[in-house]
Amino acid sequence: MIPKILSFVRWLWRCLIPAKLRHFCHVGVQRGQRLLRLPEHSKLRVVGLFSASHGISRGASLTCRALDQLGLPYVRVDASSLVHSPKDAHLLEAHALGWIIQMNPPELNAIVRNGGPGAMKGPRYGYWAWELPTAPAEWRVSEAYVEEIWAVSKYTAKAFGSFSKSVRTMPHPIILADYAPVVAAQKRAEFSAIAFFDFNSSVARKNPGGTISAFKAAFGDDPSTCLTIKTQNGHLFPEILDQLKRSATSNITIIDEVWDHGRVLSEIKSADVLLSLHRAEGFGLTMAEAMALGTPVIATGWSGNMDFTDVTCALLTPYALIPVRDERGFYQGQHWADPDLAFATDSLRRLRAEPNLGPRLSKAALKAIKSKLSPEAWYSYFPLGLRWRIFRSAMA
Repeated sequence: MIPKILSFVRWLWRCLIPAKLRHFCHVGVQRGQRLLRLPEHSKLRVVGLFSASHGISRGASLTCRALDQLGLPYVRVDASSLVHSPKDAHLLEAHALGWIIQMNPPELNAIVRNGGPGAMKGPRYGYWAWELPTAPAEWRVSEAYVEEIWAVSKYTAKAFGSFSKSVRTMPHPIILADYAPVVAAQKRAEFSAIAFFDFNSSVARKNPGGTISAFKAAFGDDPSTCLTIKTQNGHLFPEILDQLKRSATSNITIIDEVWDHGRVLSEIKSADVLLSLHRAEGFGLTMAEAMALGTPVIATGWSGNMDFTDVTCALLTPYALIPVRDERGFYQGQHWADPDLAFATDSLRRLRAEPNLGPRLSKAALKAIKSKLSPEAWYSYFPLGLRWRIFRSAMA
């Protein structure tokens, strides 16, 4: 039966498709096959901290997925060990069509130092993220190592505006098909919310205290509701972790452990809302992935996430800009957002009380991610010179 079907399809192909178009398609397939067999110097190289568990690492993985989806040739280079030691310097001793270096200047400086003088031949692009309105002055030294700065959002691009190298907005790409198979974790309550942060970032910036306050104001200790705050590296800051736990009610759980990314997505998908009452975000990848999973988002309406969130696809919390106050001193000077917790409280109640609100937000969110963060949209941000080199290499 199958041979007959294939024979019929071939007959339709010959009869209905003009010869010139058939030739064009055949050449396209041949070129696509040649693209995969290109020599190493005719490929992109994506350099990232793939072994780590944080947003920068995840961003590098998404870059590779987008290149896969687009059929563009690349080599993945895990430079995690090079941040601390030169023993894997050979990983950078190559010539590439272009180097997409997905790490911030402190790590970039380390891999350049440990990679040796012959490292990374070919144009280099520094894929950087920063959370405040102005990037650190000490990052300027890293400009010498890149041809162009790729900033993860328009907001972040402005932060690098005073640097001497050209700055290009380059958001993280999201492939919606990757999120469709995710199986939701078991729900913890009739209405559940989830939030994430890493103690190695700034607790003040992620604002878990504000998240707890808004949830308590919305639902008290109602056992039919729950808030899960997933953290990591809390053991390094036991006093802050203990303080957060003491502020929680019986329907708020704080989990301090490392989850693999599959579990992170599964837990987000099971939630009725992702809460991000941040004071500043360079991009807001967790929010983007929640939207890709169809989970409604309540977020501060400021900073990097505004490239892909608006009032149609998320509940955006108003804010006031206030001076930065970070007890750890990681961030200082400048200003960031103080989200309106009363609005966040009301948004939580609305999501629970209005059964059509969540699905409406989810539908709009999927549309926003597809139009703004798809691999095709992401590739349109590439420098014309790099796209030309890719094209010319494919045609060779």
